[in-house]
Amino acid sequence: RTTSRSRRTPAAGRRRDPRRELRELAGGLEQRHYDVIGLALIAAAVYLAFVVYMGWDGGRVGAWLATALENAAGRVAYVVPVALAAWGGALIARPLLRAPTALNAGGILVLAALLLAFAAETAGLGPERPNRHDFFEQRFMVEHGGAVGEALYWASTTLFQRLGAHILALLMLVSGTLLL
Repeated sequence: RTTSRSRRTPAAGRRRDPRRELRELAGGLEQRHYDVIGLALIAAAVYLAFVVYMGWDGGRVGAWLATALENAAGRVAYVVPVALAAWGGALIARPLLRAPTALNAGGILVLAALLLAFAAETAGLGPERPNRHDFFEQRFMVEHGGAVGEALYWASTTLFQRLGAHILALLMLVSGTLLL
């Protein structure tokens, strides 16, 4: 038998802790968990920097990652080690940041803007060759924005034409920079 006192109701003077509620929503992650994830991202960034920038043999995983990044992001793959290190640093510095979610959104917007701008050749980004003949051509994608950039370019030109893709890339770049 339950009484009214045994029900789960907050005590009369107890206040809710919004940080505790956010931790519960985030799966119970605490700062020490974010620190470990941040350090792992920084380690992955260092590993990728050796593979991508210096052409070092990273074993089977390094070769696979280099090829996957080239196919997914084209020339923007060179930004990935820097982005991973920055993301890891942001996770470690999370208690010092006023708006960590704005930082995340800004990073995603800048990365998406770069992918779209390379695929659309906004402001002359990317090499002149090979020329674009159709969407999703392998030779063009790896030299420009990769498959992700090409998908963004296809969607934006389908909805807004080529000029709209350029405007969207610039809008995302400026918005992401302001958020960062």
